[in-house]
Order: sequence, then C-alpha cells, then structure tokens
Amino acid sequence: MKNEKRQFRIKNLVIEGHFRNFSFFNFNFSFERKRNGQAILTTIIFLLFVSTAVLFGFSTIVLSEKRLAFGEESSIKSYVLAEAGVEDVVYRMMSAKQYDLSEVLALDGATTTTSVVTVGNGREVISRSLAASRVRASKVFLRAGGGASFLYGVQVGDQGVVFNNNSGIQGSIYSNGNLDGDSGALITGDAIVAKAPTSSPASFIEDLEIDGDVWVHTLRDSTVGRNATTVTASDITVSGNIVSDTLSECTITGNASYNSIDDCTVSGSSVTPVSVPMEAPPLDFPISDAQIQAWRDEATAGGTISSGDYNPPNNQTTVIGPGVIGGNLILDNKETLVLAGTVWVKKNVDADNGATINLAPSFGDLSVPLLADGWIHTKNNGQFSGSGTAGSYLLFVGLASCLGGAQTSSCTHHNAAIDLHNNATGAIFFAPNGITNLHNNITVTEITARGIRLDNNSVVVYEQGLANLKFSAGPSGSWRLDGWQEVK
Repeated sequence: MKNEKRQFRIKNLVIEGHFRNFSFFNFNFSFERKRNGQAILTTIIFLLFVSTAVLFGFSTIVLSEKRLAFGEESSIKSYVLAEAGVEDVVYRMMSAKQYDLSEVLALDGATTTTSVVTVGNGREVISRSLAASRVRASKVFLRAGGGASFLYGVQVGDQGVVFNNNSGIQGSIYSNGNLDGDSGALITGDAIVAKAPTSSPASFIEDLEIDGDVWVHTLRDSTVGRNATTVTASDITVSGNIVSDTLSECTITGNASYNSIDDCTVSGSSVTPVSVPMEAPPLDFPISDAQIQAWRDEATAGGTISSGDYNPPNNQTTVIGPGVIGGNLILDNKETLVLAGTVWVKKNVDADNGATINLAPSFGDLSVPLLADGWIHTKNNGQFSGSGTAGSYLLFVGLASCLGGAQTSSCTHHNAAIDLHNNATGAIFFAPNGITNLHNNITVTEITARGIRLDNNSVVVYEQGLANLKFSAGPSGSWRLDGWQEVK
C-alpha cells in the first residue's frame, strides 16, 4: 500500500514537472517571438532612416552639382562674352574702322562693357562681362607697331630735287627723279636715283658733292666720297671704286671697271670689259594711300572741329583732335595748337606770325598727322614739335597737286604743295602729289615729296629714329598685339 502511494506521488511529481516544463517552454517561445519582431522592426526603421539619409544626401549632391553646372555655364558665358568684347574692338582698331572708347554688348541675358584707354604708346582694351552674377574680364594691350619707315633724309618722286647754293642734305637720298646741284651743294650720305621711265631721258646727278655712295645712270660734274655705280660718268672725282659702262674726264682713287674710258686717271686696278650696270628701281613712298584714308577715317570719327575755316583764339593754347576742319586752318597771331588726335583739314593750312603746333604729351613716342587736302604754308617763326618724347613727330601732309612753275591760285608760294620759311626740326613733311619748297637758311628733319626745291643754305638734317616712325592711327599694320590675358 505504501509502495502504491509512493509511486502515485512520483507519477504526480513527474507529471507536474512535465507540466511545469511545458509552461516554461511556452513562455520562452512567446518571449523569443516577441523579441525577434522588435529586432526586425528596428532593422526596418534603421534601413528606412539610412535610405532616407542616402536619398537626401544624393539629392543634395545632385542639387549642388546642378548649381555648380549652372555657375560654370554662366562663368563660361561671361568669359566668352568678355572675349567677344575685346575681339570686336581689336578688330575695329586693326581694320581702321570706327570704334567707341566705351561700349556695351549684350547676349543671351549677359552683358559686357568694353573700354579703351591710352597707355604710353599703346592702347589697353578691357572687357568686363556679367552673366548671372559671374564676372569675367579680358584685357589686351595693343602697341603701335605700324606706321612708316623714313629710311632717307629725303625721298623724292619723279620731279627730283633742285639744289641752290650751299644747300644740302645731312643724310641719304633716294629719288625717282634727277638731282640737280649747284655751287657748294652737299649730300653727306648716299645718293640713289632710280631708272627713268622708257619715254624719258636718262636720270642724272649733276654738280653735287656726295660723301657716300652713288647709284645713277648719268653722273657728271660731281665728287663722290666712296663708290659709284653708273652707266656713264664724266668730269667726276671718286675716292673709292667705280663701275660704269663709259668713263671720261675722271679721277678714280680706287679701282675702275668699265667698257670705255677717256682722259681718266685710275690709281687702282682697271677691269674691262664688264656688264653694263643695272639701274636702281623706282621706290614707293613710305606712306600709302590706304594709310592716308585711315587718317581721314579716324579724324571723321572724332567729329567736326569746324564746318568752315578755323582760326583759334590769339595768344592762347587750344587743344583739338581728332576731328575735321571743313575749310582752312589759319594760325596768324601767336596761337598754340595742341593736337590730341589726327586732324583732317579739307582745304589749306597757313601757319604765320609765331604760331605753334605740337602734340599732346600723352602720345609718348607716337607721331600724329596734320592732313591737308590742299597746300601747307609756314613762315615767321612758326614752331612745330612732337609730344616731347624722343621718336615723336608732327607729320604735315599736303596733298595739293602743285609742281612749281607759274603761280596758280590753288597752290602756295612758288606754286608748291608745301612751302617752308622757318626751321621745323620737330616735324616731317610729306607732299606725295607736289613739290616742297625750302626757303633760305632753314633746317628741317625730313622731307618726302614728289619734288623738292632747296633755296640757298637750306638743309635737311635726318634723324635715325625716323626709320621706325609709329603713328597713333592707321591700317591694320599700325597696331600689333602685345599681350592678351584674363584679369580679375
């Protein structure tokens, strides 16, 4: 009986233990399932947060890149427009076209402002552009690189030069016409006379003392300090060598090459026969018609100074240019005229009684023309000069077709295109269609003309700087690029 009761208790304990174990298992299983669900939810929330953050970050990057792309596009547009502004002005300047000192260009919502400033002997062109708050700027410096090369103290066209007593040229001369000298007439450099046209008599040099070399068809009654190249020569003295087809009545210190000789003394060796020497070719003037037209264009762009004659106030300083005078320019009572640009006078220029004409100091080593469609006449202590900087000159251009001879109403004294009564060492003179006449005892720096007449004791004194003369305006060759860069 006791054993049965013990077994029963044991069974109850086992069953109770199983029941308790089963209840504990169910509790653990429910707890684990609840804990796993919270972990999954936490993971989902975390992934959602991360995705949102990534999406937000990606969106921020996209928007930032978009803004950067727009800014870059605006910056490029601003730069291109700044370059376009510079290129527009540079093209106009180098093509001798009209341009404004300040102008505004607009394109696709962007604008650029271009300005032109004189700096020394050049022009600085700056273009500042604005596109959607993006500012870009470009700068170009143009230096005067063109102009004219006056390689000779005197260059002459087909009318040649007539020398009077003791007149001369301190420098060299190239002439398409004859050189007709006189007692004491002197050329300190070389003398070259081009071949005459087929229908004209042969070119010649006569009655001159020439310290340098000579090249001409016919040389007679002259003295040559160095060498000579001629077709025929007579009554001459040559300190160097000579090459010629025929020689007569000559004294040659050096060697002589010839085909025919008569009554000559040759200290050096003699060579014969020889080929007949070639003659020098005609030489064009250093200032072209295109450059003269460019000066007219620049003056026209500057506006009208006077529609008729222009006579500035007496005893005062007046600044003019660039601009056009529709009549005559008359200076007759100690007026001082300062040129701030090219001046085109459609009739004549008459400077008298102490008149002064010079260039504005801002031109530096640039030269500026005073252009007259008619004649130019100066007398009674007129004074002419450049800017005050070495290499700067006032250039007188007289375009009248006046070739001397009997006086006509359309020409100045001596029926000339340019007539000079007083010294003008700060100016150069150009008369491509007529003659220039120099009166007694005056000195000038350079003359280029179709023909020249030198009165007693008048002298042309050449300055070396004229070989590289630069003008303030002209055709494309007158400006060269000397720097192109982007600036802040």
